Amino acid sequence: MPPDFGYDSADGMTVVVADGAPWLWSLAELHFPDAIQVLDWYHLKARVCEVGEELYGADRDSYQQWTDRILDLLWQSRWKEAVQELEKERRRVRSKAKRESLRRLVGYIRNNRERIDYARYRELGIPLGSGRVEGACRHLVGKRCKGSGMRNWKPSRCESILALRAGVYERRFYHLWEQHVRPAP
Repeated sequence: MPPDFGYDSADGMTVVVADGAPWLWSLAELHFPDAIQVLDWYHLKARVCEVGEELYGADRDSYQQWTDRILDLLWQSRWKEAVQELEKERRRVRSKAKRESLRRLVGYIRNNRERIDYARYRELGIPLGSGRVEGACRHLVGKRCKGSGMRNWKPSRCESILALRAGVYERRFYHLWEQHVRPAP
């Protein structure tokens, strides 16, 4: 019997925070159709910074000014203005590789435009990054299911032990134990 916590028993708003990979949004829409989708701020920031590095290299002042301007627009949910700045920069640069990097960044932003409403997300108290979840997965799942001698788990048994591990960390272990473990006859 599955535990009484998780997505199906959640109250309030549901949020999916992901890095922008199309397959993740497809999964989100399939399994969490009512969820608010948020593009992970830190992944977006990393992409902007990578393009800034490519554009300005060792010119740290220009790099900092450019990335600050683009990131500030995105942070304020002004993605259209950010795209306009990127397109203007794309027309300015001569390097084919730099123009291509800017084109890819513009596509990434446009493809995720509905997930870049950071001002609203902050107002609602929604997390903007997936790091906490990724860390919890590494800690809860990785340490228990990916260690030496632990790779032969059947999915049903793995889910049960992970539910118990999560219960320990959520301080719900005894509740789960009483509800789901039955004494032998």
